[in-house]
Amino acid sequence: GHVTERLRQIHARVCTLRQVPTIEALEEASPPPLAISSADLELGELSILSQLRPWELDLLADLAPPLEYSDRQVLCHQGMPGEVCFLIVRGAVDISKATVDGPEHLATLERGALVGQMALVDGAERSATVRARGKTVALSLARKDFQDLLDKNNSLALHFQELTAVAGIRQLRNAN
Repeated sequence: GHVTERLRQIHARVCTLRQVPTIEALEEASPPPLAISSADLELGELSILSQLRPWELDLLADLAPPLEYSDRQVLCHQGMPGEVCFLIVRGAVDISKATVDGPEHLATLERGALVGQMALVDGAERSATVRARGKTVALSLARKDFQDLLDKNNSLALHFQELTAVAGIRQLRNAN
């Protein structure tokens, strides 16, 4: 909660200082990502998921179906409500922020990265746009599903809660 609130405050301050629009102009509509099978993804080999038991990996694959994005396809837009968190299983994503001078590249995140994790916490507006770099496969965990697991004190939700906190702290360090 505290980390999320601090990140939101920093984002608001940066937008004010740069006079950045809060919602990026949406480009032409792109086709939806392609749903694919999780059978050959070997989720347990990702370091971020290596501590999960087989039944937890199966549950994750059921709740967060793998989606394949084509090169430059948008996973989420800056300014839109955060409804899902992404776990990059294959490929990479570019993170960019709209500024008055045009898009600013912030980072490239690769296989095993958690992206948009604050959507699991508060569902606030996205602070950046996430775009596939080459063919990319990502699991998409919806906030509602995460909250349902959390309400049941499910070990998978507790693991993702810890991952979210760690990722938030890293982002806060980078923002400062």
